[in-house]
Amino acid sequence: MGEDAAVGPRVGDGGGKRFDLFHFKGRRFDRVEDDGLAIPFGEKGDGVDLAALALQFGVEGDGPAGALERLGQPFDQLAHRHPIRPCRRPADEGCLLRPRRKGGKPAPPHGIVRSQFEGAARALAEAARRPLPFAPRYEPLAARPPGPTLAVDGSSAVLVDNGAIWVVAHRALLIDWPGPRPIEVPATITATTPNDAEGLLRARYSDGYGLETPRARTAEQFADALRSLLEWECSLAAISRAGRGGLVLVDGALRDLPEGPQRMANRLFEEAAKAGVDLIAVAKRSGIGSGMPLVAALGRDGPQSAWAVAVPDREGTWVARLHGSAPCPFRVDAPSLDAIGRLLPLSNDAVYCGYPYPLALAHNQVALTASRVADLQAGLATEVRRQAGPEAARLLGDFHDTLDRNAPG
Repeated sequence: MGEDAAVGPRVGDGGGKRFDLFHFKGRRFDRVEDDGLAIPFGEKGDGVDLAALALQFGVEGDGPAGALERLGQPFDQLAHRHPIRPCRRPADEGCLLRPRRKGGKPAPPHGIVRSQFEGAARALAEAARRPLPFAPRYEPLAARPPGPTLAVDGSSAVLVDNGAIWVVAHRALLIDWPGPRPIEVPATITATTPNDAEGLLRARYSDGYGLETPRARTAEQFADALRSLLEWECSLAAISRAGRGGLVLVDGALRDLPEGPQRMANRLFEEAAKAGVDLIAVAKRSGIGSGMPLVAALGRDGPQSAWAVAVPDREGTWVARLHGSAPCPFRVDAPSLDAIGRLLPLSNDAVYCGYPYPLALAHNQVALTASRVADLQAGLATEVRRQAGPEAARLLGDFHDTLDRNAPG
């Protein structure tokens, strides 16, 4: 565990398994050891999929469930967020499942050798060393009152894709900040065949709004297209509701997009200008940089303060660090530097330092996580069996799932 870790009191023994509490870099963990495996998981059970943990070690006698219940954490009430997976990192980086050799030393994961990463690591190192293609001017940002704020985000996921059938889920929402805690929005479930997908999108994009119909050659693209349109509708509603002087935040980018999405973004700009609203997009990831990671490079070289750098030849696009302690800057599409200043008071949350909290709240409320997708898949299968019996349920089958469930590691 390294010198930063301190083992705490023993919780219990059962069936040859040991359960300890320990602290590591300021966080408390429970650790389960059995057959040379060490599994630290979070204080609230949010580090691993505890259902998978129960299958791995069993829940007989004083298993993981018993140990957790003595800590006041009922097993059946804990969130299952991340599946157990073989660790690919040293123990002091917080791995979830770490095989050990005799003597306590970590064993190399099966099938993983150093040489297979060397080429990719060299390419990343080369990209990180590339000089900036221009001399950046780091403009200091002054905080301005954000005023009433609305934030929009969406999410999508593929529930079924067996080549002949696509079933996808998507949802989006807008939240007021400050405002009441947002209510969870149910996901819309859409089933189609690959041949029928374009017709469904045409009815919603072209026939509904006169927009260019996006192509959907894969189930992921079909889900993304449905989500994008719903996010756009939510953004229009947010602009209308914000009122003059309001602030609307959206996830992603609004400039230098492909022709179809750019027309949708331009419509948002027009509505925002008419309503007197500052419309700002913040992208969690960005490809700007002409062959180099521009956002990361500016963050590497920039001062430890709030700043913005205008991106050359991209009017209205900045790279901005929204808090002096932020771990990274973001691409920001905004009407002005003064408008970006409105983000600073919203970007001082301890967990999401440097990222506008209303957008983080919207993301967390709408995200279709792995556990939520699994719930939707189970609900879909149950309803299909109820309505049409096992024959229809077979349409949902994909033998890849059987292979993946039984693949070693």
